Amino acid sequence: MLQILNDYFWLIDFSISVLILCIILVLYYKKYISYFIWLLFWIGVLTGFVWEITLTLIDVYNLADIFIFSIQPPVHYIFIVISHSIWDGGLFIIGVGIIYIFVKGPHFSSYNLSEIFVLIIWGQLQSFIIEIISIQSSGWMYNPLWWNPVLFSINDKPLTLLPQFVWLIGCFIFYLVAVKINKSLDKNL
Repeated sequence: MLQILNDYFWLIDFSISVLILCIILVLYYKKYISYFIWLLFWIGVLTGFVWEITLTLIDVYNLADIFIFSIQPPVHYIFIVISHSIWDGGLFIIGVGIIYIFVKGPHFSSYNLSEIFVLIIWGQLQSFIIEIISIQSSGWMYNPLWWNPVLFSINDKPLTLLPQFVWLIGCFIFYLVAVKINKSLDKNL
């Protein structure tokens, strides 16, 4: 299994983002998800885009050596930014789904500590999982720096603080915007 990830990491990575986008489009146009969830997907994509493009440009323009690639990506960095932003939107929507399952509604109608707590737990958990998969295959890892300390290592490959911190802040921003959008949609009904 790990060898398949090593051999086809980038193909699998980009294919998943296309799959996420296709699933969201089909679900929305078949009316299986609401306009609110549709908007939340795009808010998640935009939230992810902000950190994806920021970190990538800092790395590309050598302001800080943020990423270490086991194998250089086969495409221009903007494709990785777009692909990973779509991933981020999908991951946020999974978090929204977990909130709908485990937190009593109404959802996103006001600031609810249970909702933000579930979103943060999901954000941290999936970030760890994705980083572990990436560092164990031919993906990327974050370079340990004085401001990006190593949390722990797996097979001498570092898992650092930066992606966890980014997802922590991202969850707060996403949640605040989600509540604001939901309130705005309720006013327009």
